[in-house]
Amino acid sequence: MLWLSVSALAVVGCLAGLILALPWIIGLPWAQRQLSIQANRLLAPGGVGFDKIRVSWSRPTEIEGLVLRDPQGDRIVTAPRAHFSLSLWDIVLLRFDPATLTLENASVDIERSGDGKVDLLETLKPILSDRPRNTLLIRIVDGKLRFSHEGLDPPIVAEKANINLDLNAFPKPVAWDMKLAHSAENSAEGTVQLEGNMSHDKGPDGVPVDLELSIRGDRWPWSYANPSVEARGAFSGTIGVHQKEKDLALSGDARILDLQATGTALKGDTLRLDAVSAVWKVDGAGGAWTADRLDVTAPVGTIKASGAIPPSVTRARTSRGTSTSPPWLGRSRGRSACATTFASRRARSSSPPRSRAMPRAPGSRSGRPRSSPTSPPAAADRP
Repeated sequence: MLWLSVSALAVVGCLAGLILALPWIIGLPWAQRQLSIQANRLLAPGGVGFDKIRVSWSRPTEIEGLVLRDPQGDRIVTAPRAHFSLSLWDIVLLRFDPATLTLENASVDIERSGDGKVDLLETLKPILSDRPRNTLLIRIVDGKLRFSHEGLDPPIVAEKANINLDLNAFPKPVAWDMKLAHSAENSAEGTVQLEGNMSHDKGPDGVPVDLELSIRGDRWPWSYANPSVEARGAFSGTIGVHQKEKDLALSGDARILDLQATGTALKGDTLRLDAVSAVWKVDGAGGAWTADRLDVTAPVGTIKASGAIPPSVTRARTSRGTSTSPPWLGRSRGRSACATTFASRRARSSSPPRSRAMPRAPGSRSGRPRSSPTSPPAAADRP
């Protein structure tokens, strides 16, 4: 009996020693390779890599040299250091909620394709659930962000990025708070903050059923490009987006500073404006839109509009050409098309100088004879 007791104590002692030594065992090279293999199987076709993982029974897990790759092998997230709030004891007891992953000095490179897919979300899709049972909080501290998207040339770059992403358990919405800063040559630092949340449930088109988004910028560099126009400037102001099922509300009070635009839409001209300001509050439901307020102010003119906006546009002939615009823009003041302004300027500059005094014909307000109703218009009057 004494021998059995001693043997049992020895077995218990060995098991206790093995458990206590488990963090040291996980730190061995062969164990690190096994962790990497399992992690890549979980994220396939994407992948993850790391230099070393340190675990402890009582302290958070530490990760060195973390790299997240998309299915093409491109690096999306790199972080020299990362901390996972769960200890080995939490993992053994399945105490996962909530868990916090903190990435220090991380570089994030996100790309959105023309079909709307974001490579970061596509890479994480194997471990993301539409209705997750646990909460994961992601924190990026003193990082960098690069965001590429069709129509953005060059991409959005933030040399300073502090990002909080809350992947909350269902039914709480996914929430985010991003504070970005960019330093351009010979100009003050531009900043922008993006806050919002969205529901886990999505509609038939893949868009979240509920969405809240708030953007606040201060001289944040802005650019846009397509085959017809290229524009850039600095954004300051606020933009709000509120979507509740099929109802969408857009609001904002913003300015584009130092606006420059060129392209075939402007007939080769270059548009330069010190500032373009806009204030708007627009609601949409069932394919119809209502503008409570729409004010656009620029050095070339002002647009003020309100009322119902039909889902289709109409062709409206103006005094300087043909433009495509909704009927509610007919109540605007000033020119609504910059190309019209440049066309009129070019016409004035290329036409011969007009005489100060022109003989008036009888029944004419100008120096041009008035045509009779039955006579065909003069060549100069034909459209």
